[in-house]
Amino acid sequence: MTMTEGEILAMFLAEKVLRQYRDTPYAEQIAGAFEKLARYLPEDISINTRELEQLESFPSRAVTVQQLEIFNTLARATVSRERLALSYFTQHRDVISDLVVDPYHLGNVNGDWYLFGHCHELAHVRVFLCSRVRKAESLGESFDKPDFTLRTYLEACIGPVKLPPSDGAVTISLLFDAACAPLVRDHVWHPSQRFSTLADGRLRLRLRVDKLETIGRWVLSWGRGVKVEQPESLRSWIRSQAEAILSLSES
Repeated sequence: MTMTEGEILAMFLAEKVLRQYRDTPYAEQIAGAFEKLARYLPEDISINTRELEQLESFPSRAVTVQQLEIFNTLARATVSRERLALSYFTQHRDVISDLVVDPYHLGNVNGDWYLFGHCHELAHVRVFLCSRVRKAESLGESFDKPDFTLRTYLEACIGPVKLPPSDGAVTISLLFDAACAPLVRDHVWHPSQRFSTLADGRLRLRLRVDKLETIGRWVLSWGRGVKVEQPESLRSWIRSQAEAILSLSES
């Protein structure tokens, strides 16, 4: 059984309904039906129903006709492997860029839809937050998809982590300043990530990993733009690395 374009679009809307009614008596029935439907998604489109069950519920904004049309175009091009012309809003630069993209995968990660694809202008795979796509149009050109899987891509974002995290995984809490927040928010770093935005523009990122050294090196790359809230073992490791760097610069 394969899904039609209309049925994939229905999944897009059903995900929003599931989140809106998560804390109601209908949640279990909606989630059960949604999980059954998700099994028939094409391999290039993914959604993790278990992740959606863990998300906080909140009143959903109305979905515009334009958003539906854009998602439909993205889904159709991903499944049929058609090259896309995108107008994409980059928040941290406050600009809309016109890009040519080969869509590899369309996935829902922690409640947000992302398009993973090769950006011709940047000459590498980039992650696009679907809600920031202002316009999408198929160029009518086909492309050969490389050996790309979402699992492999996510493993490479931070480092060699186990997917999903094992029972021995550690919960990490990082607080990014307002300048770094848009850069962090635009990416899928790990399948367990959870974002929460503070009133002052700072961004809290929570995730679970089983290798502190890997996440530690990634945290260091953000410099003073990030604060480690937990665990204490990671805070101590970052502190020791910072002291070592300082001693080298003073010698």
